[in-house]
Amino acid sequence: MRLQKANRIPDPTILAQYEHEPPDQPNTAGFGVSFPLPLWNRNKGNILAATAAREQARLGLEKTKTEAAADTATARLAYDNAAKRWQNYRDSIRPKSDQIRKTIAYAYEKGGASLLDLLVAERNDNDVRLAAAQAASDTAVAVATLKAALNLMQPTTNK
Repeated sequence: MRLQKANRIPDPTILAQYEHEPPDQPNTAGFGVSFPLPLWNRNKGNILAATAAREQARLGLEKTKTEAAADTATARLAYDNAAKRWQNYRDSIRPKSDQIRKTIAYAYEKGGASLLDLLVAERNDNDVRLAAAQAASDTAVAVATLKAALNLMQPTTNK
């Protein structure tokens, strides 16, 4: 933009001239200065184009900052959700599921539950264990995504 504003005033042109003519005419030398007068052209078009380009770059920067903030917020929410889900499985659901499986296995050994009840309890316990492992995996992925969004990734070194 500053360059386009500086181009509003044209540069002067200085010229020097020397002509060697055949023997019938004398040699000539000349000096001149040319300074164009910008009566109708004040470089407004280029100045406006530079202003528009600067404004576009500023808007692009703001858009990128907003997208980065949105990515960070999304990653933080995903991490919070995954961590709460994993903690719930780890602290509440898995112990209860394991206790129920043990109770039904004990009842089956004593004749108080059918084989079908035992198999259902074991299947449900396996499903809970699998869901807990998936929640732990989701938490690990969410941590990596959050670190990437916050630009906290450690650079890898090649050895």
